Amino acid sequence: MQFIEHEKHVEVCLGLLEGVKNKNPKIVAASVETLTQALREFGTSVVQLMPLFKELPKLFQHRDKNVRNATKDFFVESYCWVGAGAVKSHLEKIPKIEQNIKECEEAWKDLPQKVFLFSFP
Repeated sequence: MQFIEHEKHVEVCLGLLEGVKNKNPKIVAASVETLTQALREFGTSVVQLMPLFKELPKLFQHRDKNVRNATKDFFVESYCWVGAGAVKSHLEKIPKIEQNIKECEEAWKDLPQKVFLFSFP
C-alpha cells in the first residue's frame, strides 16, 4: 500500500495482476485481496479496473474457495465504484458463473454506490 501511496500504483497493480495468474491459490487470493483493499482505499483513479475486469471473472471458476470468495469481494467493491451495469456486463462474458453473479447481486442490494463528483476549473 505504501508503494501505491508513493505514486507507484501502476507497477503495483501490474505486479498484483501477475500474482492473479499464479498457480498457487494462496498467492492468487492474496493478490485479489490486495487489489480489493487498494480499490477500497484509493478508488478507481488509482486502480484501473479494465485490465482487472478482463482477468478476474475467470477466477470464479478457480478450484480454491478462498480465491472465489476474494474475487466476489473484489466485484462487490467494484460495484460501489462503477455500478452494477459495468460490473455485470463483464461478468456475463464468462460462461458458467451464473451462480456467482447471483451471489454478487445479493451482496450489491445492501451497498450504496460511492459517487464522487470532480469539478474542473
